[in-house]
Amino acid sequence: MPAYGEGDTLAVTLAISNIRGDKPGCPDLGDVTITEQLPEGWTATEISNDGAFAGGTIVWQIPAAQLAPGQLTYKASGPITRATLGISGTVAEKGNDLVTPIGGLPIPTVLGGLSADGMLLSWLLLGPYMTTGSATTKNAALMRLDYLTDDADITEATVMPAEGDEVDTQYDVAASLGLAFASGPDINPSGIPQWFAWRDSDVQVNFDDTMLFGAVDNVMAYGVCYVCAKEDIAATLTAGSDDSIQILVNEESVWTNPVERAWPGLVDIVPVSFTKGINRVMVKVFETGGGWNFGVSLTDENGDPITDDSIVVTLDPDGCGGPPPPLFTFKRGDANDDGKRDIADAIKVLGYLFGGGATQLGCLDAGDANDDGKIDIADAIKILGHLFASSGPLPEPFDACGEDPTDTDTLDCRTYTPCGTGV
Repeated sequence: MPAYGEGDTLAVTLAISNIRGDKPGCPDLGDVTITEQLPEGWTATEISNDGAFAGGTIVWQIPAAQLAPGQLTYKASGPITRATLGISGTVAEKGNDLVTPIGGLPIPTVLGGLSADGMLLSWLLLGPYMTTGSATTKNAALMRLDYLTDDADITEATVMPAEGDEVDTQYDVAASLGLAFASGPDINPSGIPQWFAWRDSDVQVNFDDTMLFGAVDNVMAYGVCYVCAKEDIAATLTAGSDDSIQILVNEESVWTNPVERAWPGLVDIVPVSFTKGINRVMVKVFETGGGWNFGVSLTDENGDPITDDSIVVTLDPDGCGGPPPPLFTFKRGDANDDGKRDIADAIKVLGYLFGGGATQLGCLDAGDANDDGKIDIADAIKILGHLFASSGPLPEPFDACGEDPTDTDTLDCRTYTPCGTGV
């Protein structure tokens, strides 16, 4: 799935099939209620099959006589509040106590800077700086020089930029010859190099775009993003560029390719190591003439996409605060999201099961009190047993916020306020 950007519209399709069929011993189908819970602040339009949207939830009420294999469709849009958003839902049948979760749909966004297939989409950019052209582009030693230093506090090796930071580059000290013209609006508005955010949606950042630097030659530019790692981790950066490229992780130059070339795809494979906490990734891209672009992907050490929360990519140099917390943490049994366990939690689960879609659980994992991977009446009984029958603590996470240690089911946890999940 491509990264969702602000202002985009997401087309969603749910496939309906009758897995029960005419199997012997199975009861006749009852009326079915299907729900879809959207991220906070999102809206739905063009809902098929007379579905209704209210309070962040789409509800389809489908009579048994109208059930047939097919599709439910709608379009959704809304604000980007985290690196990955999610849509999930439920299927409930009249006369059947079981409420079946619909597996959550993860929505990668450009906010987090990392697409589902590992592309680094978000960058702080600086430039364009003038160079000697081909003499620089094809010379590794010249590429590794500092093109931005202000001869005071800011150097290429140590700068940790944020959006809007200016760099008063001293051209009698820096390797650059001056600041070239940029065609994009509000780039370097005071004539002093200024870091600005660029969030792309594909494999390539095209500096020739008129919204960026436009058609300029004999130049170079910087790109920076930050990788927040929960623990020390080995990873792989795979890059492509037109023309040459240097990559630094923190203060170490990990790759230099002094070449004049057209866009080759992602062909430069660079093993890297990220330390626990914040890591700066810096690229320097040099251009002689013609096209000017770059792209970088971040995968694990085997080249596979990183699908868990072991890393977060951000443009905020203070955005890590140490290793990032788990994205989906909760306390088992606190179904009503109030930070404590009492009879109201059992009532919340029962309302979710038998309320006809009127009661929703922001954190299905919290409602799964017996940790069996589904929400049913046994969860309400488990909560009541814990409260009144001295049946002992519920499965972890119980005393402290934590992730689901048995997270092999289809339940999710979109919001759980006491642990900061989704807020």
